[in-house]
Amino acid sequence: KDGTDEQYRLSTWNCAPYSAIRSQRDSIVLPRPFVNVIGGTQYSLLGKLFASERGTTGFIYRLLFAVPNMDKVLDIDPDFIMPMEFYDIHDAMLRAMFFHLPVDDCYEEPKQCVLSSSARKDYNKWKKDKHNLINNTEDFGRKELIAGIFGKIQEYSLRFAAILSIAEQACHHRHTLTDSADIFTRNMCFPITISIPSEMMAKGIKLAEYYMESAQRVTKMVNHKIYAPVDVLIAAHLFKTGKSYMDIAYAIHGE
Repeated sequence: KDGTDEQYRLSTWNCAPYSAIRSQRDSIVLPRPFVNVIGGTQYSLLGKLFASERGTTGFIYRLLFAVPNMDKVLDIDPDFIMPMEFYDIHDAMLRAMFFHLPVDDCYEEPKQCVLSSSARKDYNKWKKDKHNLINNTEDFGRKELIAGIFGKIQEYSLRFAAILSIAEQACHHRHTLTDSADIFTRNMCFPITISIPSEMMAKGIKLAEYYMESAQRVTKMVNHKIYAPVDVLIAAHLFKTGKSYMDIAYAIHGE
């Protein structure tokens, strides 16, 4: 819904504290809210996401669009079986992160992911190059679009790099960690401060570039549906003012 729900989504993206009163008496406080929404939709419904000026309020820039490069009907092979070793690696990584990076409540001191010096250098160079590209864009509408998307994507790139760094640690130590591993073993694998190396920052940037391009593609598709051709707009305006079909034809085609 619009209004308070939309504002909640906007603030939660940055984990801003949330408080509310339910049933006119029950007060709740979430100091570090986190909401992860995953879903899919049809191309014809994309315009609804941009309704109520969400394309300019910053709401839409918080979404990550995964647009397929080719729109084809999948021809699934019913005889294909995923090798179990792939499932085993994924399962071990998830178990390592779940059991050894627990979050018991919203008030405990969080672990930190910190950029290494080389990763920080790569990140700053990427930002500078993007800022130069945006500033040198002459088309104001395109400049506004890219700037809005990049404002959130540059933060997403850091989140991607952090998640990838944690996953790499989990993959590396998946044989060491068990559900009953002691606190010393956990901290050896997942220290209080986890360093983000340059190679993970590069992967985070690569992901950010993909989602930035996808956001531009989606916005372009929606704008094509929202904004009618000039001739159609002229005809609609003349029709509303009571002009005849002959007058409308003359105004558009000059005959």
